[in-house]
Amino acid sequence: MEKCKLLTRRLSLYLDGQCSEEEKESIVKHIAACKHCQDQLILFRTSRLALKSIPNLKLSTAFDNNLIDKLNHLDPSRNKHSNIAHR
Repeated sequence: MEKCKLLTRRLSLYLDGQCSEEEKESIVKHIAACKHCQDQLILFRTSRLALKSIPNLKLSTAFDNNLIDKLNHLDPSRNKHSNIAHR
């Protein structure tokens, strides 16, 4: 099961094609023999497809500023130390 935890952490890299050939072969071999990791791979792929189907929205500057104001109101210390500034 420890190998499953390590593999789950690498699934995104595997799906993005960012693993070395050696890692890829190891992952493919493990998934072929492990039902739990097969299910995890299906879940990752399904989630990625669902996320890709969500359209990108361009939010207005007014929305951004309103959100920043609300966040600053919730935590006034953000005003002094925040890296987020009005646009």
